[in-house]
Amino acid sequence: MPDAIDVKSRATFIPARPVASQDHEVKLMGDAAVRMRVMPESTDVDLEKLAEDIKKAVPSFARMHAIEQKPIAFGLKALIVVTIMDDKGGRSPDEIEEAVRNLPGVESVEVEEVGLI
Repeated sequence: MPDAIDVKSRATFIPARPVASQDHEVKLMGDAAVRMRVMPESTDVDLEKLAEDIKKAVPSFARMHAIEQKPIAFGLKALIVVTIMDDKGGRSPDEIEEAVRNLPGVESVEVEEVGLI
């Protein structure tokens, strides 16, 4: 008869699988929220137009969730951009960052946070 140590060690090798019922579908992958800080080139950049350009530049695998202006210093404001992307398919937040970085009037883009939702 195996002792308790053998039973415990074998139990750790049993793969855990999600359990689904007829009422609930198991979702192994989810959506990820990507929060970025977009700095304009100067205080002269029209932030409303830049926000519209950002909405158009978001790749098709992601969707816009929110954009807000955040005062930085001396009249300069950043745009805080939150997008939602599918967590599967090998896509990266870097692709969203690059698309926004290439817009006219953008000085820099920094991904501040990425998290599953």
